[in-house]
Amino acid sequence: MEFTGYWLVFMMVIFLVGSVFAKTANQRRTHFFAGAALLVALVHSFVAEFEPMVLLVPVFMFVALYYGYKAALEREAPNWYSWYQRQD
Repeated sequence: MEFTGYWLVFMMVIFLVGSVFAKTANQRRTHFFAGAALLVALVHSFVAEFEPMVLLVPVFMFVALYYGYKAALEREAPNWYSWYQRQD
């Protein structure tokens, strides 16, 4: 395994462990899909015939970004709502 393979394994473990300890469902989904994208990339680095599945990497990363955005809004929304209430 080359040097980048170690980084893929390290990041994949962080994301998948993060999905277990995340506090909200959107955070868990973000970590899970980012870890899944890294897993596909890791398998592709070992198996050359895995070419069509590599197309899943950008899809998984887009889904992870989407759920990450929802998780960020979920975390910030109560603050925005309380600010809106104080303006009345």
